[in-house]
Amino acid sequence: MRLSEEATDSMSVEKKETGIDPLTGLKDRSVLPYLNRQFSMREHPWSLVIIDIDHFKLVNDIYGHLTGDEILSQVGQTIKVNLKSNDFALRFGGDEFIVILPDTSGNSALDLAQRLLFEFRKREFPGGPKISVSIGIAQSKAADHEVSDLISMADQALYHAKETGRGRFVLADDLKFVRDAEPDFSHMVGRRDELQQLRELVDRAAGDSARFCLLTGFQGTGKTKLVKELFNYCQFKNMPVFTIEAHPVFQEENFLILSTVDAPDKSSTHQKSI
Repeated sequence: MRLSEEATDSMSVEKKETGIDPLTGLKDRSVLPYLNRQFSMREHPWSLVIIDIDHFKLVNDIYGHLTGDEILSQVGQTIKVNLKSNDFALRFGGDEFIVILPDTSGNSALDLAQRLLFEFRKREFPGGPKISVSIGIAQSKAADHEVSDLISMADQALYHAKETGRGRFVLADDLKFVRDAEPDFSHMVGRRDELQQLRELVDRAAGDSARFCLLTGFQGTGKTKLVKELFNYCQFKNMPVFTIEAHPVFQEENFLILSTVDAPDKSSTHQKSI
């Protein structure tokens, strides 16, 4: 009795790949060549999902790498317990994970994405940070001969999920409907140094007295994105954040107001949002 090629490939994945990520217990990316051989030219559609932890660098910066490692481990285990027995999960690198779903359409893969979003929103992580993930999903087509083809498509969907708010999933097939309306971020000015200065300003404000900072500049240079990143920093620091919306008729200015719990009467920072 001869084993089918598919069964033989499945066994080769289990026997030949030895790469196990020690932090999560999932496979590491060294298994990709074997998965590629199993899924290339597959007759039935299959799907690939990329999962990325939102703002994970902030987690490491604020809570430390040991807490970050524990969160990675818990994220990996959460992914694992939500999969079927014939699904494959691996840590792709850093805070990115890949799940391959045999005989699964893109729409069916959405069920997994929805479930994972819900699981991470309700889960309590060590140190208290609120963790969300962004997810990109791609379904195989007849012309897709490599796992890398789906990784590329799912990665584009993941990018769109990040740029449209994070904590959500995007199906690569849906991108053709929004690609014409995609904003171009190539003109945005890098703001890493300015963001670090604002973080330090917030930290000092929490320790002594109030601070005020006004952001100005030409339209499209990244002011709003900078304020949003500062907003995320304050959330990770468990600082309450209050926003005031501009009135569309009276053309009032927008302000993001940040205050700390320890000194509510004097510790506050105001950020102008364009």
